[in-house]
Amino acid sequence: MKGDKSQGLSRRDFIKLTASGVAAASLAGLPIAAVAQSDTTTVVFWAPDCDTQCWSQWQRYMDGYADVNPNIQFETAGPGWGDYWQRTPLAIAGGRGPDIFYMHFFQTNPFVGGGLIEEWPEERVEALRGQIAALDSYLFDGKLYYYPEGIGTSAIFYDKTAWEAAGLTDDDIPTTWSQLIELAKNLTETNAAGEVTRSGFEWGTNDLRWTWLMLKYQMGEFLFTPDFRRAYFNTEGGRAAAQMIKDWEFVDQVGSTDLTPSPHEALANGLAVMGFSYTWVARWFTENHPDFEWGVFPLVGMEEGTPPPVYDRGGPELLPGINPQTSDEMKQIGFDWIQWAGTDADNMKFRASLGAAPVLMSIQDDPDVLADPAVAVQLSILDRTLYTGAPLPQWEDDIKLITDLVHITRSAEIDDALQQAQEAVDATLNATEFITWGYSERAYTHADELTDPEFLS
Repeated sequence: MKGDKSQGLSRRDFIKLTASGVAAASLAGLPIAAVAQSDTTTVVFWAPDCDTQCWSQWQRYMDGYADVNPNIQFETAGPGWGDYWQRTPLAIAGGRGPDIFYMHFFQTNPFVGGGLIEEWPEERVEALRGQIAALDSYLFDGKLYYYPEGIGTSAIFYDKTAWEAAGLTDDDIPTTWSQLIELAKNLTETNAAGEVTRSGFEWGTNDLRWTWLMLKYQMGEFLFTPDFRRAYFNTEGGRAAAQMIKDWEFVDQVGSTDLTPSPHEALANGLAVMGFSYTWVARWFTENHPDFEWGVFPLVGMEEGTPPPVYDRGGPELLPGINPQTSDEMKQIGFDWIQWAGTDADNMKFRASLGAAPVLMSIQDDPDVLADPAVAVQLSILDRTLYTGAPLPQWEDDIKLITDLVHITRSAEIDDALQQAQEAVDATLNATEFITWGYSERAYTHADELTDPEFLS
């Protein structure tokens, strides 16, 4: 495999590719891939935080599988998030990795491009295709390397106590941005100096980039060119999305980037009535502010009665990947375990209870699943939630330039910010030899409603 990029990356090549200083990462203390021992087969699984306590869904999947397969036992390991992404790819590239490992879609480029994750057999892909919604969105050059257990997308959360105190009911829930902003104006409170002390609507504060991205998609534009080498940032839709956010703060004055670090914190602390956020915050409210009474409604669109081409992007919560260097026996066990975990109704109901909208089609109408309001609102717009694919991590910072320059440092106008972000993301997309992550915009169900916009000068 060494030196042959069509087969994967050597350890040396991987370090050169990431250029993140991970060469010094220690592999000591992590169990390497195991082999069958007598009547019991030990499978090594790595995931973040498993050095202390594995996340609840992993423990459930391991325990449940071992119950029906008593000859299989799992050995777990995994440091915290940052160290995990340094140590795991190095271990796999060096032949010392686990059998199965937690995977995140933002790591697709090094893992898929570097040959560090096993391809799923076609017969298993066919078996999954009738069970997992939008499975083809996760194919890379026609091949499957992972698939999700659920999707996380955005919604509008609100403070039920403040909502009711304002005399509002479910009949007042807005369905368009113009309705939402008009409502927010009446809910915003200011002091004698005209400064916002309670936002009618918080839309992202220090992480405005995702709000901009959501609005840009709602404008009906693809985010990337067909060859993946340029982003459609400096476009009419990009400008309109940035202008909407700017108007919310400086014209409508329904919120302030100076007020709080995030919408969910603003809501929980009585500093906002409504907030745009991703639905994982439902669990955050429960764990950190159990007395806070929150409500949630689906993301709104641009026009009354007409859904946008895309409501927002969706972030997949992935099931594990398989080490391509482990034994054939371990690969088969891995495929069996992952396929069982992701298609078992009880497993996926449990995962949905943690806030992810299930992609297992057989439970999407289940009353127990729909009883969770955050999951129910995600499912209500899931058919117009687009999976973009797996960008390079630097892409996050490229997006952030747009709203940071306009709202945080306030050092650039919209057109200048868009141009700077355009140049940054184009450089990112052309800086790597691996463009295997293949954005999935054009595999999206409603892709025919999106357009390739013109770039602004």
